[in-house]
Amino acid sequence: MRRLTLFWWLLVLGGCSGAAPSQPASPVADPPLPPITIVDAPPPVRVAPREPEPPQQDPVISRLTVDSETLAEDAKDILRNHPPELRVAAAERLVALVREVDSRASETETWRDARVGLVFDAMAELGGAALADVLLDEAERASASLPRRRAALLAAETALPGDPTRLERHKAIAVALLGLAAKETPTPNGKEEAAVIARRLTPGFRRCYDRAREAKPDLDVSFELSLEVDARGAVSSARAAATTAKDLARCVEAIGRAIVFPPIAGGKTTVVVPIAFTPNRIRSL
Repeated sequence: MRRLTLFWWLLVLGGCSGAAPSQPASPVADPPLPPITIVDAPPPVRVAPREPEPPQQDPVISRLTVDSETLAEDAKDILRNHPPELRVAAAERLVALVREVDSRASETETWRDARVGLVFDAMAELGGAALADVLLDEAERASASLPRRRAALLAAETALPGDPTRLERHKAIAVALLGLAAKETPTPNGKEEAAVIARRLTPGFRRCYDRAREAKPDLDVSFELSLEVDARGAVSSARAAATTAKDLARCVEAIGRAIVFPPIAGGKTTVVVPIAFTPNRIRSL
């Protein structure tokens, strides 16, 4: 009886230990979302990349063109009435115009020299050390014509008259140009041509006058500048008539001595340049 009872308990315990463990309940799946239908959808828009807009050029600078007949007047206006950054832009534009003229290979050398001469006159009006150096570089160019080189030398002096740091270089170029004068045919109307060239010295005269007015702002004076020119085109003498404005006269004389004229038929000649200096205007009479 005792063994039967023990067997019964073993059977009960064994049945409990062999029972399978209960399983957790399965999660209930969410119902599927209905499909999205797009009706009359527009086609995709492709945006082309925007081209960068070119920088706007100041209208004052836009007036400086190869074909302009008013380059010198425009340069004078920029010097007098516009800020320094615009003057720098104008100087860069004038340098670019020289390259543009030279790129026109279909034009004659005479045409190119004439157009570049107008650009040089504008550089002289604008003035400054940077343009003076550009002009001296042009005057040294062995491949350029002699008229062009002489025009560049004249403009360099009037752009920065009497500059001691460029004096020796200027003299060396003048000597070289005079040495080449024998290759040119002397101009028969040399005196008239020399007078035309002398009138291009006005920007330099103006700078001499500006310096003189630092000591005497109301300076008002007129005198004649006499230039003795030999057959090669060298200025052997530059003399201002008697005047009380001694410093102004010396500055003007130095500009006159720096010119190299074309060879003149008939030998030595005298060019007289009357100049009027007033606070509002400087002009050759």
